[in-house]
Amino acid sequence: LSILERQIQAEVLALKALRARAKYTPRPSIAEMESEEEDDPGHIDGKGDDVASAMAIVHKRVLEGVSAWCTYVAEGLCLPSGMEKNQLKTLARSIEENSTRPLSKLFAEALLLRTMESLSEQIL
Repeated sequence: LSILERQIQAEVLALKALRARAKYTPRPSIAEMESEEEDDPGHIDGKGDDVASAMAIVHKRVLEGVSAWCTYVAEGLCLPSGMEKNQLKTLARSIEENSTRPLSKLFAEALLLRTMESLSEQIL
């Protein structure tokens, strides 16, 4: 729990640092801004608070393996029994596009995965 909280705090500080740096760097032209990806780590949208943005970023990082697995399996030839391609693609998309989901749910999902990983390491 404390490690996840520290990661969120570190991400908040990183967002503040990016915002401070953006004040002192030249602004790109409109054409450059349109060609940039919003997933760029230096991208700051300026909306919402830092904790919400930090939680969304940490959630994506924690669950990126799950998202990659869902995408890989959904595009494969042989699906595990009981799973559908659409379900896996929807799950992967919900991890990548998590900015509209409640912060408490993002935190709980990240914490649950970290706890399961920690327990599995102890079992080994």
